[in-house]
Amino acid sequence: MINIAICDDNNSICTHIEKIILEYEKRTSIPFDISVFYSGEALVNHIKNDHHIDLLFLDIELGTMSGIEVGGILRDKLDNHLIKIVFITAATGYEPQLFDLQPFNFIKKPIFAPKVNKCLDLYIKLNMEITYFVYKKDYTVTKIPVNEILYFEKDGKKICVKTTKGADYFNESLSSIQKKLPETFVKPHGSFLINFEKIISLQPDNLTMVDNTTIPVSRRQLQILRQMLLHTERNSS
Repeated sequence: MINIAICDDNNSICTHIEKIILEYEKRTSIPFDISVFYSGEALVNHIKNDHHIDLLFLDIELGTMSGIEVGGILRDKLDNHLIKIVFITAATGYEPQLFDLQPFNFIKKPIFAPKVNKCLDLYIKLNMEITYFVYKKDYTVTKIPVNEILYFEKDGKKICVKTTKGADYFNESLSSIQKKLPETFVKPHGSFLINFEKIISLQPDNLTMVDNTTIPVSRRQLQILRQMLLHTERNSS
């Protein structure tokens, strides 16, 4: 779960950013907990009460307490250097004042979805170790430890995820799933996405997983898988 805060004294801007983040959550199945604040004072009090924030979208031109003042309180008085701050502004020229506040990024108004999505992508890439795979099925969100996943198989319009504890079905594309997972998840065939660490043998036209499932291997992917196996053997010897 990534805890995100939005702080802007303009209600419509807060709503707009929140909507973009919720759409990102729906598209990626990465869970967010979003808190919205309309003043710097409310945000600072929230943090003083030991509420955890990972990523903060902070307007510079707030009311009585500016975003720069809020950033100064977080970094200096509260000694909080963990919150990643994305500063939002309608003007330019603030950058020199913000360097000491360790900005994560800047967004200039008007705010468009690609700008917010880029910040989310960067945060996830730099700060999230992928230990769980999260997916939605109807109205249920399920989280699976990555090291329990054996493979994903395209089964008609659905995806079957096979783990060491069983199987489940949900709607998503293999390419979208692969983007959420470590590089150890590879496609040996167009209908499968496997956890490379769960292979026990590789043959010219198929491979065998630890549960003894046989999965076809395309000619193009065979050489890649062989190289990965050889690399693993060299590193373990």
